[in-house]
Amino acid sequence: MIRGIRSIIKLVSQEVQIPPQYLYGLIMALSEDEEYPHVYIAYDNKTDDYVIGVSKIKYKEAIQIWTRYEYVFNKFIGETDKTLVALFDPKINIYICALYLNELYDKYKNWKKVYYVYNIGGDSNIEHCQDDKFTNTCIKYSKRWFAN
Repeated sequence: MIRGIRSIIKLVSQEVQIPPQYLYGLIMALSEDEEYPHVYIAYDNKTDDYVIGVSKIKYKEAIQIWTRYEYVFNKFIGETDKTLVALFDPKINIYICALYLNELYDKYKNWKKVYYVYNIGGDSNIEHCQDDKFTNTCIKYSKRWFAN
């Protein structure tokens, strides 16, 4: 895990007004097997999109979120070009992820459903979120926020 990740999560969660433990749970579940999660990049053939950084956010999704929240983004982060490379910056990556999680929570009102939709990319079969391995891993890590 990258150094300073907890402080970035604290800062971003205060700005976005999202409980830090849920952001932490997602980031930890996504990066648990990665030696350098902040430089992660992969190509997703199904969506014809790149998955980037510590939150493994899809590039196209990130750009849509960035555009919707451009004013608050520029105020918090500063003006930055909307490039794939910018998403390697953990602060930018986590901030956009937090904005997206906030949108999902506003819609689903349940963190297991939020994690499920974030991971799957949609809400088909959302009734399976209770037994989903990834979702339960996120919840497990979110509980560790308070232990550290």
